[in-house]
Order: sequence, then structure tokens, then C-alpha cells
Amino acid sequence: MQYFIAAQTLEFLWSALNEKNGSRQIARAHRYFDKFIKSRWVFRSDLEDVLEYMDSRLNPSQFEIVELVKAFEISWQQVCYRPNARSITVSEFDAITVEDATFLSSYLSESVFRSTHRIL
Repeated sequence: MQYFIAAQTLEFLWSALNEKNGSRQIARAHRYFDKFIKSRWVFRSDLEDVLEYMDSRLNPSQFEIVELVKAFEISWQQVCYRPNARSITVSEFDAITVEDATFLSSYLSESVFRSTHRIL
């Protein structure tokens, strides 16, 4: 299977790999995945957070998560929640399925960053 990743994202991943091992907050990552499983959706900001909790070298301010997700042929979907009252407007959020988030986080931790901590 071939993946095409933007040069900027690839450069970031390469430089992150060459850094000293980052800190991990595995308990926080577990809590996020519990939340994902219940809601069935993983919002962009939550995905950025959980990847950084898995390894601080995956700092979301350093690369564009949208491009990385697209490289793995994962589609962002617009998720809306029904408002509690008629006067409240509907908000739309970018999200991926929990299955896709699991694949992406597993791939990055096992294949790229060789993390010894499994959260799934």
C-alpha cells in the first residue's frame, strides 16, 4: 500500500524521529480513546491532543493533521449535533471515525515512532 505525504509533513516526521524520545501521557490517551469509542467520532482537535499525548514529538502545532490524515486516504466528515433548543444554531465539526483514528494512531506509534506503549 502506498501513501503520499506532503513534503512539509514528511520533513516534520523525520525531524521528530531524530529527536530524543518525547514524553508520553498514556493515561490521558486512554481516556480520549474511551471517549472516542462512546461517541464513534474523533474530532480534529481531539486527534491532535491524543497524538501528542502518545508522544510529545507529535506536536500538532508543527504539522498539519489534515494533510497527514488525507495521506492515509482517510476522509474527514462533517459531524453535527442536534441542538438542545430551537434557538440554538447547529455547529459542524471535522471528524474521522474511531476506526480510522485507531488505525492512524496505531500506525504512527508502531511503524513510525516504535512506541513501546500500546494504548489500544
